Amino acid sequence: MSYTSRDRDRGRLAVAAVTGLGAVGTLTATGWLAGAVATDAAAQESTPTAADTAPAARQRREVRQRPYVTRVTMRYVQTPVATTVTPAAGGTVTSAVPSTSSSSSGSSSSGSSGSGSSGSSGSSGSSGSSGSPPAPSSGS
Repeated sequence: MSYTSRDRDRGRLAVAAVTGLGAVGTLTATGWLAGAVATDAAAQESTPTAADTAPAARQRREVRQRPYVTRVTMRYVQTPVATTVTPAAGGTVTSAVPSTSSSSSGSSSSGSSGSGSSGSSGSSGSSGSSGSPPAPSSGS
């Protein structure tokens, strides 16, 4: 006996029928269970419990009117007359005294000796534009 397309179609139909019956049975069982739970819940709601039968005086809570109290706190903030500014953390502090570098000492020596042939006469003569004031002279 050989396996034909007719046998294959019958097998597919049998699988589809079993699957459909399983789905219908599952939906039916779910609906029945939901109905049973709803009936049980309705029965529980209609039956009074011990808390419902307790005297009304025990359950009633009084809400008292309490007086309102308004509290006012006033604080006067005054700014100080002399304010000091503190530097931010992490900064570096540089001195206000001008530092003596090799270019400024070269300009003062070339200016006092008069010999401008050292090769740095052009750049040392304009060292005043670097931002630091020139060193004071001895008064000659």
